[in-house]
Amino acid sequence: MPTPSATSSDSRRTAGLAAACIGTVFWGSAAVLGKAVDAHALVMLTWRQLIAIFALGAFLAATRQRIAIDQLRRSWYAAAFFGLHLIGFFQAARYTSVAIVVLIYALAPVLIIPLAALRMGERPTKAMVGLAIVAVAGVSLVVLGDTGDRGSRPLIGLLMSVGNLALWVWWNLRLKRARMGGVDPLAWLLSANVGGFVVVVIAALVAGEDLAAVEASDWWRIAALAIGSGLVGHGLNTWALRHIPVGLASIIGLGEPVLSALGAALFLSESLHWPQSLGIAIVIAAVALAVARERHEPGSR
Repeated sequence: MPTPSATSSDSRRTAGLAAACIGTVFWGSAAVLGKAVDAHALVMLTWRQLIAIFALGAFLAATRQRIAIDQLRRSWYAAAFFGLHLIGFFQAARYTSVAIVVLIYALAPVLIIPLAALRMGERPTKAMVGLAIVAVAGVSLVVLGDTGDRGSRPLIGLLMSVGNLALWVWWNLRLKRARMGGVDPLAWLLSANVGGFVVVVIAALVAGEDLAAVEASDWWRIAALAIGSGLVGHGLNTWALRHIPVGLASIIGLGEPVLSALGAALFLSESLHWPQSLGIAIVIAAVALAVARERHEPGSR
């Protein structure tokens, strides 16, 4: 008979898996919504961050939660680098196709899994490593099957995506370490959004962008980015990393490119051919198997 502590651990692990999966669904809308906004990426991100900060502040006030200064101090990395990640991701999607951006982004597990093993002592099984490779191969099919428009500046978009990949890998490792050290997810989220706001506003002002240049029809998309992928998506993933390995979380996150490619085909008229459909099926199967194996055969945290 399972002990109470084992049962509690299983419950937290199951909740972590669910949070990571739901968060990935919200992330899947980010690239499509961002590319559909007519305003410059820096203008869009400025208002996205401001809306996210006000929404998070309203949530904290409504739930009467206070965040200790020490928690914010320990979340310095989130404050310093989240804005750079946002600029890299959304600006790259303006320069090249969403599929290319998310393919580079999807290489994260290939780097995160070995780095987490070396730096954090996570012990991924051979099956987990194999599923990560299969999932990345599936994402590759999604991109290689795209024979459509590669964007206005594909090389710049590609280089920005590679830089954003490195930042995203580092971000996940630091976030995992922070959560295991007891950093509150709301503290990390608040630091990330306030720091991100400062970074994108400075970038927008230096670039000479008109922050008022937002079409009326774009406001709901910007708000959806702020609340959906911004607060809910990142919030759930931040919470989940206390309870599941960061390598597994990166595999679950491969559902984002699949959802982004589907969304781009449905709403942005980007092409989706049979190799991409096959790749989507492979990614879904690999992620589902990874989650199922972790649920029944948990690895080391």
